[in-house]
Parts: sequence; structure tokens; C-alpha cells
Amino acid sequence: MKQILSVQVLRGLAALSVAYGHAAYDALQMAARAGREMDPAFRELSAAGVDLFFVISGFVMVWSSRALFGQPGAAATFLGRRLARIVPLYWATTTLYLLAALVLPQALNSALPSLSEIVQSYLFIPYQRLDDGSFQPIYRLGWTLNYEMFFYICFAALLWLPAPRAVAALVLAFVLLVAGGSVLAPRAVPLQFWTQPIVLEFALGALVGYACLKGWRLPPAAGLAAVVVALVWFALATGGALPTGRFERLFVLGGPAALLLAGTTLIRTEAREGAAWRWLAVLGDASYALYLIHPIVIRAVNVAWSRFGPGDIGGGWPFIVVSLALSVLASVLVFRVFERPVTKRLQALARS
Repeated sequence: MKQILSVQVLRGLAALSVAYGHAAYDALQMAARAGREMDPAFRELSAAGVDLFFVISGFVMVWSSRALFGQPGAAATFLGRRLARIVPLYWATTTLYLLAALVLPQALNSALPSLSEIVQSYLFIPYQRLDDGSFQPIYRLGWTLNYEMFFYICFAALLWLPAPRAVAALVLAFVLLVAGGSVLAPRAVPLQFWTQPIVLEFALGALVGYACLKGWRLPPAAGLAAVVVALVWFALATGGALPTGRFERLFVLGGPAALLLAGTTLIRTEAREGAAWRWLAVLGDASYALYLIHPIVIRAVNVAWSRFGPGDIGGGWPFIVVSLALSVLASVLVFRVFERPVTKRLQALARS
């Protein structure tokens, strides 16, 4: 269906934007070492891609659970599907990172994690790192999956309700959660983490998903206007310093992400499934793999480029293009060889 196709395309673009931001950062550092100036445009897109992912996640949870609302055993079915989808590849990349840290610690510029940090990373429990004080697991990109897992648990707990009540309860619960965090300022790290306003982006996506579920649609002109406004909003937001205020990111990045999602999923026209759309949909299929493995690919390209590349000109745009191309190819390969078959196998076992 058109709605699913557009969401897949957005997923792919979100993952690509995250990878672009990280490749641009490496290119900037390489250019500086070579004594050259470079300022890649919109390199803060890596942050915007994360917010778009969160909004899309809220949408997908509602849309994909349309047959589960109010059904017996819905929570177990939902969690079984999501765990089979999220856990294997994340655990694999975390394990690969740990092995690399043991074999080549100097290449990762990071101290070896403690046993407690390792356990909490695998169990999606937020903690504060000893080395830099950030709320990130061993494999740093996993901080987003800590939010995802929290959202899955909250969503599953409400699936016994009909869809309207479940979505309303979810939105209200997240609003109260964030309000409570603002007022009470909890000291426990998990509560600090889960009460951040960024969790409201899942609620925004859930609202768009419910609107789509109910068949609400925008006229083509309104949908196009929403997309244009969202893109301009993103461009203005990612053209400078990233937001740092408690609620600033929700407005600066979460707002346009929700508007972009609404403009592309609620429009009253059917998407043309041409070659370009199909290729973008393939990228959407591999978006989770692209999100998780692109730092590994970019790091490998960085090392190879530094040793064998034209060091006098730095990395520059050729480095960004090569890094992104190889990241996409590797993610599609990982998706088809590992992620998809493992997910199918685990979901089949969960049903049996």
C-alpha cells in the first residue's frame, strides 16, 4: 500500500541522513589534518534522521498492530515480533564492537567497558558511561534502541485496549512522564533518560499512524505543502548548531519529522511504484542495518583512506560518497544474508 511504501522510503532516507552526518564529520576531521578547509552542508542531518526514525517508529507500531488492538495475547505477540526484529542485529554489532575493543583498543579511542556496562547494554538499560558521562551503551548508537525498547514495552502494555483508547492512553502517559521528569528531576539514570521530551516524538508518530488507520486523508496540495514546510524546517534546523534545550529538540527536529510523515502518509494519492521508488524502498528495508553498521564501514574507509588514499587533499566529498555507497551496499547485504532470515526464523519460533 502507498502508506507503507512512503514510510519505507522515509526510513531509508532517515538512515542515510544519519550515515551522511557521520561521514561528513570524518571528512571534516580528515580535511583539517591535511590543512584544508571543508564545511559539509547539513552535517547535522544525523540528528534529524534519528528524530525522523522515532516518529516513524510510533507510526509503524500503530499501523502494524491494527489487528492486535483489544485481542487476547496481543502484548506477547507484539513483543515477540519486535524483539525478533531488533535484538539479533543489535547484539551482533555490539558483540563485534566488543571484540574489536579487545583486539584493537587503540583504533576505537575508547576504554574497555565494565561488566555492568556490558550487561546493561545488552539488556537495553540506560546507564551513564564512566568515560564521558553520556547516557550511551557500549555501541553508542544503541541509545536510540534503549528508547525504542522502552516504547515497545509501554505500547505493548496498552494493546489490550481498542485502538482509540490505546493511542490516547499512550499519548497521555508520555505527556505525564515528560511533565513528571521536568517537575521532579529524578536522579536515577533510567528515569532521567525515559522522561526526556524526545519520547513525545513516538507519540506524535502514533497519532499520525492512528489518523492513517482511521482513513483520514489530506488533499494533495495540503500534503505537498506539509512536505515542503517540513523540509524547509529541517534545513533551517540543521544549518547551524544543534538544539540543546530540554524541549528545543522536540520542536526543532521532532516537529518537522511529524509533519513530513503526515504529509507523505495522509495524502489522497497513490504513489507510483517506479524504479526510483522501488530502490528507495529497498533502502528502507535495509534501513536498520544501515543505521547500525554504517559507523563500522565509515571507520574502515577512514583507516584505508588514511593509509592508501590521497592524504594531501584530505577526505573531502569523495570520501563521503565512497563511505555512503559502501555503507548502503554493506547494509543491503547484511539485511539479506543475516537480518531478514534470522528475523523470519525467530518470528516463526515465537508463533510455534
